[in-house]
Amino acid sequence: MKTMLANELKDVLSIMNLAAGTDRNVENGNKVYFTGEKIYIFSGDAYISKDLETDFKGGVDTNLLEDIIDKYGLSEIELDRKENEIIVKKKRSISKLVVDDSDHQPSIKFSKGTEWRKVPADFTSLLDQAFTLTGNNFTEPSKTCIHINARKMEASDGLRFGIFKMKGMISDDIFIRKDFVKILSKFEPKDYRLADSWICFTNEKNYFLAIRKISITDYPNLEEIFQGLKKSSEIELQDKIISSLERAGLFLRNEMEMDRYIKLEAKEGKIHIFTQTKAGTYKDKFNCAEGIEFEISINPKYLVEMIYYSNKISIGDQAVCCETKNAKIAACLIG
Repeated sequence: MKTMLANELKDVLSIMNLAAGTDRNVENGNKVYFTGEKIYIFSGDAYISKDLETDFKGGVDTNLLEDIIDKYGLSEIELDRKENEIIVKKKRSISKLVVDDSDHQPSIKFSKGTEWRKVPADFTSLLDQAFTLTGNNFTEPSKTCIHINARKMEASDGLRFGIFKMKGMISDDIFIRKDFVKILSKFEPKDYRLADSWICFTNEKNYFLAIRKISITDYPNLEEIFQGLKKSSEIELQDKIISSLERAGLFLRNEMEMDRYIKLEAKEGKIHIFTQTKAGTYKDKFNCAEGIEFEISINPKYLVEMIYYSNKISIGDQAVCCETKNAKIAACLIG
């Protein structure tokens, strides 16, 4: 019999459930397994485990177990197994969950010469930033993953791209699928190590995470693309333009992705914002430096995201760019 606080097990299950979200089509992906020495979830593409001693084995429905213990809060509960059921007990309250006795743990073999290495201190925060630049079409892996190598983390969806400088070194060439990024962001890894088919991580709470390796041979050279962009005008945008761009974006919510654009025109010391859709028309204007002239069409969301890094932007024939000490961001123009 295992005795523990309900909240402690709930916290463990909340981390376990990160893996379950990667592939709900895998039969065992919604079950948590107790082995006697540890607890784990394996979805087929992601595996999370943590040492947890019990005197029983077996798997049960993760969400059901989590919902049951959620009702106990800080109370102490007992976990036990009898025949084909795992029992959750608190005094007279007894829940019995049907057990799955199969073992779904993946075979993880570490490559020769590999070792655990620290991830950079800003690894998780940069993952969140790069995530916003990835696409959603998983048939195009190079547009739906994050690329990490040396001191760089980079991402692109084909219309935007970003290159971020890390505060540390990743000496391996790694691609991380978009849906894995969400896991890592919550997991907050501290160390990583490469296995035969896996990228493995640990965190400060002593959880172990393994995600499937992916290999992409046609990933674009984003540094070369950035250097090749012609930058004809430079402008410093007012911070209050963000609210105007967001209002313009409201008129585009029902448009196809490629039709989500507004027009920006700079002339005679003014920037004019304009968009027109079936939903209506929006226009606004702001002061800018004299002598700046351009006329572009761009997705306002892309521009708002760029201003997050710097309100000093460069406008060229193909894209709008910004460059800071630690980041390079570009968004393609439309039309």
